[in-house]
Amino acid sequence: MKVVKKIFKVLMILAGIVICIILIFLGYILISNFFEERRLEQERVGSSNLMEYFKYHDFDHVKNTDDELQYIGENFVCDALEQHDVIAIDTNFLVLDDYSVYQILLDQEKTFSNNQSCKKIETDTKFVNLKKGYSKYLLIDDNNNQYTYDDNTSKIERCGYDSTNCISQDPIIEKDDVVAVVDYVDTDTYLVLKDDGQVWKQVYKTSFNGKTYYNLLNEEVVISKDDYGTIKEASTLESIDLSLNDETITSLVTDRGYFFLKQIETEECMKYEDIPCEYKFVESDVYKKYQDDVKFLGTRYTLLSDNTIIETKELQKPLDPDIK
Repeated sequence: MKVVKKIFKVLMILAGIVICIILIFLGYILISNFFEERRLEQERVGSSNLMEYFKYHDFDHVKNTDDELQYIGENFVCDALEQHDVIAIDTNFLVLDDYSVYQILLDQEKTFSNNQSCKKIETDTKFVNLKKGYSKYLLIDDNNNQYTYDDNTSKIERCGYDSTNCISQDPIIEKDDVVAVVDYVDTDTYLVLKDDGQVWKQVYKTSFNGKTYYNLLNEEVVISKDDYGTIKEASTLESIDLSLNDETITSLVTDRGYFFLKQIETEECMKYEDIPCEYKFVESDVYKKYQDDVKFLGTRYTLLSDNTIIETKELQKPLDPDIK
């Protein structure tokens, strides 16, 4: 009987020790998390640049890779960015201010054989301009020929019947005053960004005489530069609501900042089923706060001062109130 009591006593002592160890371990985790949150909170409030803000603004984001932001990060290396400014960024390439084109890697898993995240695409063609089609950037030579980057071959090809990316040249892009085709509303109607910094809706009548000619019937301003500043880029690609028309412009890059379409929840639209909430363009508070940290701002991708590339839609997130 005494032996059983001794064994029971020893087991109780061991159980107590195990429980103490577990409590100490849990306490350590809680304390560590507390101090880590405090550290990240201090870093967040004191963020000196946009990348620091994104990195520290959310403790859960740092701990949960599933919520990680879509950006290249600090491992992106491209020496060419130190000598030239970026004028366009797409998923697989970027264009510099001398109209040179570089293939880029966004996933950080590999580099090119030059041990960098970018690689210049060699071409004998000299480009003198860059315009934007609805879904692609178009490089223009001095004969007004259009070229595009081919994802399959990682080369630049001329638009034409031998092209897989653009079977023929874009007739609207050919016009001198058109900077970009923002959207094709239908076969005769286009939303275009002109060199006056405004978005126009243009209606054409086509005729054929050996080739198709586009004759402008009428045009009207859709978004004026008086409202948001001189527009540099506009996009309809980021669909935010299926109830909106396909041609609804959802984001603007202007000389005043970055604007995006946002649903405004009024008391009436939240209360009544038959009263829809309205949409309006709002300015990005995050960009306004950290605009000095941005080298290039596009509607799809943005280049930061440390050469990080982020998806521009990250700038649509609200700025933390205690940082304003």
